[in-house]
Amino acid sequence: MYYLFHTQARQWTVEDYRYLVGQETALDIILPKVFEILQFDIKADGGFYEGDLLDAVLGISPDFWKEHQDLYDTACRLIRNNMETLSKTEYSTDKKILEDATAFLAMKG
Repeated sequence: MYYLFHTQARQWTVEDYRYLVGQETALDIILPKVFEILQFDIKADGGFYEGDLLDAVLGISPDFWKEHQDLYDTACRLIRNNMETLSKTEYSTDKKILEDATAFLAMKG
């Protein structure tokens, strides 16, 4: 993670964002960019498997979402707008992401 703080954000990769989200680092700052990436490709691949960036977002602590209702609402819109794509499950990770996305929508931010 150290190198990310010495690299301009415009040079970060999907993997870098996935890592930072997984660490729950500066979420209020990086999530808008993460949402841009996911808007373009809801199943963006951050180095592990297709959809791992979204999976990292879905794994963020519920306490964060309660304190950042605007970001929660944006995440919900993003998921709802891409539910058809998320419903096309091919791998077990796809099914898990779909289940987690459905649970995320049911959670109140």
